[in-house]
Amino acid sequence: MVLKAHELRGKSRQELEQQLQALKTELQQLRVLQVSGGGAGKLGKM
Repeated sequence: MVLKAHELRGKSRQELEQQLQALKTELQQLRVLQVSGGGAGKLGKM
């Protein structure tokens, strides 16, 4: 997701906080996916 500075400047504080929370949630999900995906590959080698 690409964020443009001019788009962020036009948003209210509440909108920015909501977007930040959504991005943090997405990052957490991607980290879990990365970790679980790496673990599955190692189990397959056993």
